[in-house]
Amino acid sequence: MLTLFCSKSLLHWIAYWAEGWHYTIWDYRSKIGSILNAMEELLDSGDTHQANQSLVDYYLMSEEILQIDQMVHSVARYTEENTYTLEEKIRPYVDEEEERLRANLNRVGWNIDGFDTLTLVTGPGRIERYLFPLLYLVLDRHLRVLRRASEEIFNPSELHSHSQTLTVIMEAAMARMRTLLAVLRQRSSNPGILLGNVAFGMFKLLNDPSMNDWYINEDEYDEFPTLEEGEEDDGEEDEESSKEPKLLNFPPLKSLVNSDGYEEITRVEADQQDDVTADGLGLQGMWTGYTVDSEGTDTDGLTQLHIKAPDGDKIQGIGMNKFGIFHIEGQITPAEGTQHKIRFNFIYKASDEPGAKEAEGGEEDGGENKEVEGKDEEGENEGENEEGENEEGNNEEGGDEEGENAEENEGEDEAGNEGGTQADAESESDTPEGNEDNVAGIYDGIFDTATLTINGTWINGDGNETGTFNLSRRPVFACQFKYTQPQFEANPAWARWSYALAAIRQQVQTRLWSWNYLKARVDTRKRYVELRLRQDTENYYSVHPDVELTEQEIVELNSIEQGLPPPEVRYYQSLVNEAAVQRCIHHGYSCDGCDAALIGARMICLTCVSDNYVDNMDFCDLCFDVTKSDRGFNHYPEHDSLVMFQVLPRRARRDKINRAREFASFGRTSLEIREGDLLCVSCSTPVSLPCWLCYDCDNEAYICVDCQQKDDATYTNYNHTSSHAIIRLSDTSTLGKSLEATVEALDSRLSKDIADVHGRMDKLEEMIKGYESGVNEKITSLEVLVQQRLSKVEELLMQILSGAQGQHSA
Repeated sequence: MLTLFCSKSLLHWIAYWAEGWHYTIWDYRSKIGSILNAMEELLDSGDTHQANQSLVDYYLMSEEILQIDQMVHSVARYTEENTYTLEEKIRPYVDEEEERLRANLNRVGWNIDGFDTLTLVTGPGRIERYLFPLLYLVLDRHLRVLRRASEEIFNPSELHSHSQTLTVIMEAAMARMRTLLAVLRQRSSNPGILLGNVAFGMFKLLNDPSMNDWYINEDEYDEFPTLEEGEEDDGEEDEESSKEPKLLNFPPLKSLVNSDGYEEITRVEADQQDDVTADGLGLQGMWTGYTVDSEGTDTDGLTQLHIKAPDGDKIQGIGMNKFGIFHIEGQITPAEGTQHKIRFNFIYKASDEPGAKEAEGGEEDGGENKEVEGKDEEGENEGENEEGENEEGNNEEGGDEEGENAEENEGEDEAGNEGGTQADAESESDTPEGNEDNVAGIYDGIFDTATLTINGTWINGDGNETGTFNLSRRPVFACQFKYTQPQFEANPAWARWSYALAAIRQQVQTRLWSWNYLKARVDTRKRYVELRLRQDTENYYSVHPDVELTEQEIVELNSIEQGLPPPEVRYYQSLVNEAAVQRCIHHGYSCDGCDAALIGARMICLTCVSDNYVDNMDFCDLCFDVTKSDRGFNHYPEHDSLVMFQVLPRRARRDKINRAREFASFGRTSLEIREGDLLCVSCSTPVSLPCWLCYDCDNEAYICVDCQQKDDATYTNYNHTSSHAIIRLSDTSTLGKSLEATVEALDSRLSKDIADVHGRMDKLEEMIKGYESGVNEKITSLEVLVQQRLSKVEELLMQILSGAQGQHSA
């Protein structure tokens, strides 16, 4: 009957599940390892386009890539040597299964956005059956995408979409592992050991946090065959070449800098000459103004819009702010007086954004048909389920057959339920921005024909934020000189006069293209980019206190933004985005001095490194000269360090640190032997400790401290660049003095503390003596008082006794 459920013979089927599955997993393990090695070579090569570097870094340093690497190193070794006959029997099934997965991935555009999509690609069954071939196909494609990163500028969402695919796959794998542990925990107090027997141990390292140094101490990376460029295309369809545009999910960008807004503002400004009375109310034409939230904070920068003549009570228009181009749709309710009620929506339309049409075309190409080829067409699932019930227990680790049978159905039910839940949640929440029009808010106010102003309140598209807005006929160029309310209240005449003079001077300078005008624009642009980049960094990452914006700088940034026309703000923001993606962000690491994210430079102390190279002291460029004790490390400013301006791959950490230590030792020896002969590669002056030594240059390239601190330093020798890793050679002659000074400080502090304790003890002893003396005095006075009272009592008794005797005598 099994031959009815599979396209191959019963002999092929038995051969596969008896021995071939282990061989297949081991073969895919080698292929995946080769791809991961090739990816990390790309990370370390420096060939990636600078605009894509941070995206590539984020992808390769993600948790999912680490988990895949863990699984690769978890698989039990396949030890059989003569595999030709076995491979001949199982290869048809393996190739057919791989082609089925590839075809289904093509049908979903290679984007797995939820467990439901994952099921469409793989079909039903336990995930360990198809996990490795699926990861191989996905990573193979991702490698080809990463190689394109050296030629084209990626859309910022490009690699995030690929990371999402890996996230879904690994979430399914982790869900399966948790199910297995829950079942095995019922049979053993140590389920982790039994887990190593399941699916040839592929989940072992995912579950064992005590083995978190595997990627440092393992030498198995050398076992993976070297993957030459282009070799990963084997087995792909002919039309799927590495230069095929549909390889990317999003069209590549020509530039990260956006100047398209200037074309839109030209069209809007042309309408400034509209006759404001042409519509009878004066509503038609150009308006400028601001929106503020309930706390009085500006939300959108300068808003510029053009309203068309009303069609009855309906109004329409177009405008822009720092977020983009928007459309206006609403109505006006005329009144007898000068104040008319007006209400309209701000609608951001995807078709107005630069590159929207190209993106829509790309989506149409990639998502044309999602009909997925399933195993059920050939009946392979049923056959696999019947014959493969016990394959987990039949592997070389000697897993228990009964245990694997007991957990299969429960595992599949839990994974299925969990997948369905997540898929439902994602289908409800995932509405891609840019594919639908976005209603940004509702503006409800009064249009005053006497003052030609529109004022009122606004509610954002979510309905959970409110504020006020004000619009006027003020020209765009004059908005940056608008006086504040406190200035107007202090001296109205002077506020208006200053505003008029500044606006007219701006117009004259603009027409003359004066040097002062051009210089002011350049200075404004540079200052805006600097402040906005720091603010964006502070919003997303923990930063050093010296990098945080001061209150004065925040006011300055808001003032610049409110005075700039919307297209210029959008252009300047694109410059900020360009600068942001070109920075190196060392994901997963923070400064041990200030806890800030490591952005740009990562200073790795070459002394404070654990024996297994898993832990070390990292510092930002503002904190290395601190003394720090933490996690068993005692860091001093005199320690040598390796400064990385690119992400350090996990696998390369041990070799990089050891090589840097060798370089540091060699550099010190050279400086001692050739004192005065070694010159700085920038200023050509003799160098001495402390100084810097290039890690990447083939020859000895030394940089003096002064040149390293310069942002505009030029390097004419040895092809040294500012992106090279460098080694800081500290002056260790001060280390002993620092230690001695530290000991002396501690000794002095201890002596002071001891003297303080002695002083407190003396005071306590004096207090006790004082209390003792007071107690003695009180006891003495109490004895005297008691004696007096007893004497009086005795006298009284004697008197009573005498009286009694007299009466008796009488």
